[in-house]
Amino acid sequence: MKLISFEGLNCYTSCVISIAKHFGLTYEMSFYNLWSETSFIYDDRFNLYYTKRMLENLETLGLKLDKVFCDTPELVKKTLDSVENSVFLIIGMDAYYLPWSPIYQLSHDSHYFIIQKDGTDSFPCFDPSYGEDNIQLPCGEIMSHAFEINIAEQVIQMSLDANGVTELQEILQMHSNIREKIFTEIEDERDLALTGRYIGAFIDNRCLYRNYLNELPSNGYVQQLFHNDYFMEWKAVKNGLFKASLLRNNAKIVCEVKSRLSRMIDREIDMAEKMAEI
Repeated sequence: MKLISFEGLNCYTSCVISIAKHFGLTYEMSFYNLWSETSFIYDDRFNLYYTKRMLENLETLGLKLDKVFCDTPELVKKTLDSVENSVFLIIGMDAYYLPWSPIYQLSHDSHYFIIQKDGTDSFPCFDPSYGEDNIQLPCGEIMSHAFEINIAEQVIQMSLDANGVTELQEILQMHSNIREKIFTEIEDERDLALTGRYIGAFIDNRCLYRNYLNELPSNGYVQQLFHNDYFMEWKAVKNGLFKASLLRNNAKIVCEVKSRLSRMIDREIDMAEKMAEI
């Protein structure tokens, strides 16, 4: 299996994309409408947001995931017993128990990796985040410590209407609304760090969308629009929110964050207008 991990993917989505690649899917197509996505999946275990559209697009392209939350070793065993040999599964587990993890037996943190059921007493494991390929892990370790299993199934591929014009129209029509939505969340100050994580999902999606654009026939001008300084500006918005969440007297920082955010929304509207003209 070729392991896929690059900017914009987390340990879970890296596993998903690696399996999609192994299934022979053109996974870059699943990124085509991530620029305009604003409704994300929230994972309270990791305390982060990540793309829902990518997973929906991949199912259309031929990869279906059946998620099972496992709160007991018995449920883990039942789930593993229910799938046939050779099936790939994405396992959620505490990295404290993973021998190849840098935090093995040092600290606790949730992590995702891939296994392939093969009918033996240990599973071959694949970890895109750490670049580890075909490591054996005893079944007992997974049964004792897994908290989630995602069963990967290759299904009939459907037509994905990857309409780039529609994506640009979404940006042009909805971006002003999302600006007001985020402004309201910032002004309420209920959880600025959580809003920062929401912006983190924005950044990840834009990295993935850039990856999609890079696979299109060469257009240097479009690629220049999604340059590194563009991502640095978004990261400044995110980091400002995290900083503001730690300070009692944060009015100045909040004002700066709102100003940066507004400029980025205007910049993206301008980018979409220019791309629509090409």
